[in-house]
Amino acid sequence: MDLWELIYHRQEFEPDELARAIETQAAESDPEPRTRMLIHDATMGLRRYWGASRYRDWLARAVHRDRIQECASASFDKVGFPSLANRIRMITRKDTILRFLRKLGSELREPVRIVIGGSGALILNDLLHRHTEDIDLVDEVPAPLRALRPTLSELKQTFDLQLAHFQSHYLPAGWEPRTRSLGDFGRLEVHLVEPLDIAAGKLLSRREKDLRDLHALTAHFPAEQLRRRLEDSPSHLADPLLARNLDRNWFVLFGETFSGGPVPSPEDPPS
Repeated sequence: MDLWELIYHRQEFEPDELARAIETQAAESDPEPRTRMLIHDATMGLRRYWGASRYRDWLARAVHRDRIQECASASFDKVGFPSLANRIRMITRKDTILRFLRKLGSELREPVRIVIGGSGALILNDLLHRHTEDIDLVDEVPAPLRALRPTLSELKQTFDLQLAHFQSHYLPAGWEPRTRSLGDFGRLEVHLVEPLDIAAGKLLSRREKDLRDLHALTAHFPAEQLRRRLEDSPSHLADPLLARNLDRNWFVLFGETFSGGPVPSPEDPPS
């Protein structure tokens, strides 16, 4: 994957991924100015994340290091890619979440059933590639899990993950029978909210991180599929605040509001 593909297809990326993409992009014998600027900003972001010493070690071993160094040392009059450095993160991987769930299930003294939504469920479905700290459970964290306070603290340190919860009224009507089983993890029975329901719920949100997730999810769910799922939830569409959030997000993603009306103004109150 070259550098352009990485920044357009990934919300976030690990430093080693970025380094490989820089080297791939630098293989071009004569990069055009915009590509040179991208290499410059990517290398500066990598240096900020790693620190000067590790950055120098990487550059010394890098393929096409002379071209990378030339771009890194250049100055540009135009604004380049200011958000790129903030997208360098250690990605939460599917295997990490599965190990978290196994450890959690092994500590329980009684059977517990949970339903995971949010970014955790999307990562487990291989639909999202980013960092998260929260495993979001529908409605509440069950009492037997809340009682494992020391274990949860250890899990946070080991896996950089913690249990959180969100309200099911943000999910489309009929979401419950559409959940699927992820399996049993010791005494922990795990189910996942259907990804389309999660995407539809994010369309009702005002949070910018949900909109960022939607940029990735629309590659998997066409507008008409999302529209049909939302139209099955008339109570959500009748809520003025949720409908306003939906119109705003739909306009950003698809170039028109969901309702067909004007774009909500910034002064409209948040949900």
